[in-house]
Amino acid sequence: MNFAYILAGILVAAALFASVLWSFTQAFQRSGRLRNIYLVLVLLTVGGMATVSLGLNIEMRLLGLCLIIFGAFAVFYERGSSRFLPLLQLLFGLVLLLGLPFQYLTG
Repeated sequence: MNFAYILAGILVAAALFASVLWSFTQAFQRSGRLRNIYLVLVLLTVGGMATVSLGLNIEMRLLGLCLIIFGAFAVFYERGSSRFLPLLQLLFGLVLLLGLPFQYLTG
């Protein structure tokens, strides 16, 4: 495996981890609708990571669709630069929906 691929994977994982931490902290700082959206985003993102680890293809695609929906809600209801990290979760949902992790994982 090429070093550039490994480095890219580490950077993507770090960005996704940062977006989960952001959503988790926002769930405690916000109230109302945004609080619930951020809580669901945390659960869906961690669940999406788990489905990739466990090799659950159908569940991964369902969680990807849910991540796209709730990520879009978070991007819509947020203001300013706070939209960036939920947008990363939305893109992660798109990756899961398309099944890209299983196309590029070896083994």
